[in-house]
Amino acid sequence: MGVQEMTREIIYTVEEKCVGCNKCIRKCPVVGANSSWMSTDGNKVRVDQEKCIRCGACLDACSHEARQYRDDTASFFEDLSRGTVISVVAAPAARVNFENHRRLIGYLKTCGIHLVYDVSFGADITTWAYLKAIKENGLSSVVAQPCPAIVNYIEKYQSSLIPNLAPVHSPTLCTAIYLKKYEHLTEKIAFLSPCIGKIDEFRDPNTSANVSYNVTYRKLYEYLREKSVDLSRYNEVEFDDIGCWLGCLYGRPGGLRENVESLVPGAWVRQIEGKEHAYPYLTQYGKRISQGKKVPLLVDILNCSNGCNRGTATVGTLSIDDSDAQLNELKNQKKAGNKKAELFAMFDEKLKLSDFMRVYSDRSVLMKEPNSVELDTIYASLYKTTPESRKVDCSACGYDTCALMAMAIHNGINNKMNCIRFNQCEIELESRSINEKTQFIDEITRYTNMIVSVLDKAASLDLDVELTGEFKGEFGKIKDSINHILEILDSTLSVIRDAATEFSAGADQVSMDGSRVAEGSSGQAVAVDKLLSLITMLSEKTSLNTSNAKKAQILTVSARDAADEGNRRMRDLQKAMGEINTSSANIGKVLATIESIAFQTNLLALNAAIEAARAGKYGKGFAVVAEEVRMLSRKCSDSVRESADLIQESVSKVKAGTGIANDTAVVLDRIVSKSTDIAGIVAAIALASGEQSEGIENIKGNVQQVSRAVQSNTTVSHASAATSRELSDLATLLKDSVYQFNLRQR
Repeated sequence: MGVQEMTREIIYTVEEKCVGCNKCIRKCPVVGANSSWMSTDGNKVRVDQEKCIRCGACLDACSHEARQYRDDTASFFEDLSRGTVISVVAAPAARVNFENHRRLIGYLKTCGIHLVYDVSFGADITTWAYLKAIKENGLSSVVAQPCPAIVNYIEKYQSSLIPNLAPVHSPTLCTAIYLKKYEHLTEKIAFLSPCIGKIDEFRDPNTSANVSYNVTYRKLYEYLREKSVDLSRYNEVEFDDIGCWLGCLYGRPGGLRENVESLVPGAWVRQIEGKEHAYPYLTQYGKRISQGKKVPLLVDILNCSNGCNRGTATVGTLSIDDSDAQLNELKNQKKAGNKKAELFAMFDEKLKLSDFMRVYSDRSVLMKEPNSVELDTIYASLYKTTPESRKVDCSACGYDTCALMAMAIHNGINNKMNCIRFNQCEIELESRSINEKTQFIDEITRYTNMIVSVLDKAASLDLDVELTGEFKGEFGKIKDSINHILEILDSTLSVIRDAATEFSAGADQVSMDGSRVAEGSSGQAVAVDKLLSLITMLSEKTSLNTSNAKKAQILTVSARDAADEGNRRMRDLQKAMGEINTSSANIGKVLATIESIAFQTNLLALNAAIEAARAGKYGKGFAVVAEEVRMLSRKCSDSVRESADLIQESVSKVKAGTGIANDTAVVLDRIVSKSTDIAGIVAAIALASGEQSEGIENIKGNVQQVSRAVQSNTTVSHASAATSRELSDLATLLKDSVYQFNLRQR
C-alpha cells in the first residue's frame, strides 16, 4: 500500500453529515476546489481532488465533522505487521505533538522500524542547498517550498511563479535522499507528518517516490489511543542521525528565516503565514515581478498560520507559547555549540547539490470564463437584472463576489439555489403564487359548497354509499365539505334502497307470501307467480276477494308512486354524481397545487437552514425548526400523492355508480309503466269482486289477464333484481372505503 498505490480521495466529504452550509467554499482560498451539488437531502459540497491544494481550510471551517482526510497510517502498520522493513523520518513537530517524542521512537523500534531520522537534519541540508543554489545559479528571488499546499497552489493556480519556486527539495525529501544516496538505505521510508498535503509531494513524479508513507501525527495519535498503546511504558530512544542545527526551527513560523538570517545577516527574507495572507501575497508578488519591482531574496511562506508544528494534521495539544518556549531553549543550545560548523563543513565536503535539486510541473487548473451573453443568461436566472443586483457580493453562496458565483455556475461547480438573491426573488414569486393558489382554493371551496347545495335536495335520503379520500392540513374546510357530500350521497342512496324495499313490501302484500325485492331477482319472479296463485285462490275464496282487491289496489298505487319517486331521485343522483365527478377532477388539481406548495415549503425550509447555518450557534434552534418544516412538507407531499390515488379510486367508483344509476332509472321507468298496468288489473279485480253475480268465470278471465301482465313483467323484475344486487355491492364497497377513510383521519 502507501502513497504510490493509494487512489482514494484525500480530503473528502461525509455526505450524510454535510448540511450544505457553504462554509467550506467560503474558506477555501481557490475557486473550484469545493463543488456544490443538490442531492435528495438538499445542498451538499464535495471536494474536487484535482483542484484541491490540501490547505485544510475546509477541515477547519466544517463544524459538522463532514470533512475528513485520509493518510497512510493504517497501511504503514499493516505492512509493518507483515514484516516489511521500513525506516522513518520524523518532522520536527514530533517534539511539540507528543509529550515525549523519544518514547514514541522507542515504541516504533519495538514495532520493527529500522532507523528513525529527524527531518531537522534534512532541514539543515535544505538551508545549505538554498544558499548554495542562490549563489551558484544567480537566483534573485526564491519562494521557499517546504509547504506542499504552497507548491500545489503555484503549480495549479499561479504557474507563472514556478521559475521562482526554490529548486531544492523539502527537508523531508532531503532527509530521504540523504538516507538512500549517502547511507545506502534500500527499504521503504515513512514520514511522520504534520501535514495532509505531503501526500501530493510524495506522489509527484518529480520526487521519484523517495517516501512511501505519509503517517500524520493526528492519525498516529488516534491509532495509539485505539490500540491502547501507553508510550510511558517504552524506553526513551534518540534519533539515529548525527544531530541537527537550527533545522529544528523549521516547524514554527519564520523557522527558515531564522536559519537564513543566522547564516546571512541582513538578507531580505519575507516571512508570511496563513491562508488569509499567503495566497493574496503570492498574487501581489507575481504582479511585482511582472512589473519589474523589487521583491525579497527569499519568501519564507507557510499555509498554516502557526507553522507546521500546528499543521493541518497535527494533534495540537501543546499551546503556541509553550511550543515556542521549548524551541527557543533548543535554539539557544544549538547556537551555543559547534554543530553549525560541523554540519555545514560535512555538507560542503560530502554532498552534491544536484542530488537535492528538483523541478516542478505546470498543472494549471483552468476555469471556463462565460462570455457576455452567457453571463447575462446566468444573471437573469438569478434575477440579477440590474448592475446593482450583480454586485451584492453577500458571500452566502461561498464566494466573495457575484461574478465568481456566476463563473462557478457556468463551470457547473455551484447552483443557483445557493444564491440569496435568487431565493429572495423565488420567495416573493412563491408568495404571490400562494396568494393566487389561496384564491383558487377559495374558489374550489365555493364550488364544493355549490355541489353541496345541489345535493341538498337529497339530504333526507338514506342510501348506504360512501366515498373515500384524505385531506389534511390547511384544507380542513374542504374535507368537511366533502364529508358533507359523502353524508348526502349516503342518505340519497339509502332512500333509493328504502324505495325499493317499499316496492317489495307492496308486492309482498299482493302475493301474500312473496319474497322481498332486496332478497334478489328470483324473489321478484316468485312474487309474480304467487300473484297468479293468489288470484286462483280468489276463485275459491270469493268472500275475501273484495277486501284483498282493495288492499292490492292501494298497495299497487303506492308501489307505483314509490317507483316514480325513486325515478326522480335517481335522476337527481345521476346529476349529482356527474357534478361530483367534475369536482373530483378539480380536487385533483388542488392536490397538485398542494404538492407544489409542499415542494416550495421544502425549498423555504432549505433556505431557512442555510440562513440558520450562517447564523452559527444563534441559528441552531431555527435550523431544527427548518428541518421539521422540511419533514412536514415531505409528509404533506406523501399524503397528497396517497390522497390522489384514493380520489382516483373514488372517481372510478362514482363512474360505476353513475352507470348503475342510469340502468336503475331505466328499470324504474319500466316498473312505473308496469305498475300502472297492475293497478288497472287490480281495479278490474275489485270490480269483478263487487259483481259476484257475474260469476267465477269472469274472475278467472281477469286472473288470466293479470297472469299475462305479471309474466310480461318477470323479465323486468329479473333485471331490476340484478341491478339491486350491484347497487347493494357498491354500497357495501363504499361503506368499507369510508370506514378506511375514517381510520386515516384518526
